[in-house]
Amino acid sequence: RVAAHCHSKRHTRTCDATALARNKNPDFINRPRHPGMKSDESLFSLPWAVETARLADYVALAKPRLVFLVLFTAAAGYLMAAPVAVPLVGLVHLLVGTALVAGGGSALNQYLERDRDARMERTADRPLPAMRLAPTEALIFGVGVTAAGLVHLALFTNALTLLLGIATSAIYVLAYTPLKRTTPWCLAVGAVVGALPPVMGCVAVSGHLGIGAALMFALLYLWQLPHFLAIACLYRQDYANAQFAITRLTDETGRRTRRHIPMLCLILVLVALIPTFVGVTGRGYAIAAVALGLGFLAISVWDAGHDLVAYARRVFVASLIYLPALLVAMVLGRV
Repeated sequence: RVAAHCHSKRHTRTCDATALARNKNPDFINRPRHPGMKSDESLFSLPWAVETARLADYVALAKPRLVFLVLFTAAAGYLMAAPVAVPLVGLVHLLVGTALVAGGGSALNQYLERDRDARMERTADRPLPAMRLAPTEALIFGVGVTAAGLVHLALFTNALTLLLGIATSAIYVLAYTPLKRTTPWCLAVGAVVGALPPVMGCVAVSGHLGIGAALMFALLYLWQLPHFLAIACLYRQDYANAQFAITRLTDETGRRTRRHIPMLCLILVLVALIPTFVGVTGRGYAIAAVALGLGFLAISVWDAGHDLVAYARRVFVASLIYLPALLVAMVLGRV
């Protein structure tokens, strides 16, 4: 009887908490429960699980894998421009500010594209299309995190790094995101966003735009073109369902894509040698750049009768190997 009485009291408190949540938030009953939560009682008896799930959703808004790549390129730019005794405090401040700006921009991108994300299998389970977070929550999070990142850059780096951070966020959110719906040239605009973080790294050390920053921008810009063309092929149907204009860059047979990607890879091989020609890097880097570039080019040329998806997947994986290896060789081989 005592056990039954205690269970009754716990159930009453749970019901009261559920009713209170419904009164405070009319959409509560319509929100999907976290996987593994089978009832309102289990939901409120494990508040830590609910909060952990919400935290995970906020992290997902920031696109952590994309942020990691941004930080990697920004750090490479910083190390290229830094003296032999690398100022680590400055590097940490650059990475913190850049991470916040990149994460906030990603959240705002998902806020603006939430309806189209719901139409794509690849993105349908994101926090907004899946209704695990409200659009207002994502908007406040995106604006707040972006602002925090810009303030951090303003306080701990320099004015030019801050301006580049503002430009990166503005182009990503206000130009690239809406252009994805109207023109395939959005890819050219989006590549600017991805090429700016290493420039921010260079500028955070030197305080000015120099040859090193220009070379980093060119390499990152060119690398993104075959990389994102491969992604457009891999998810062509998804992008078509969402009515993104980038699908116009690809065709069902893949003939056009198979012509463009090798051409872009060949240009990338040639541009990657410029740092050695202008005295920024040594011969060791040049050897590594040629080897990596020819490998990337060979994969982009090799067809062997594979369908477009298989071809695009090979190019995508090769691009993810090529870029970090090239940047590491550049940093190690700087003069």
